[in-house]
Amino acid sequence: MAGIILLLLIILWILGYLSVPGLTVPRFPLFYLGVHPVTLWDILVFILILWIAGIAPSPFREIFWAAVVLWLLTVVGILVITGFQTLLVLAVIIGVAMSLLHGSL
Repeated sequence: MAGIILLLLIILWILGYLSVPGLTVPRFPLFYLGVHPVTLWDILVFILILWIAGIAPSPFREIFWAAVVLWLLTVVGILVITGFQTLLVLAVIIGVAMSLLHGSL
């Protein structure tokens, strides 16, 4: 289960930053949260991170929820942490991959 989530998260993250010639995905904003445009890719990655936070073991679950709250505060503009979304997605990918290697998730 965690392997599927990790694979989906990596695919969505890569397709969000790279443009594949045969795959055109509209990148128009669905709505604005403060001044930040929220696209479909942002919503899908956010849902996957919430899903991972729901199935993670206890100490990691609290860390995920704290990171999600910080992410939302940066999107709204209350905190200014440049590139926090990218750092969070990379941390989740690395964390889930490491936990899969150790067999704890």
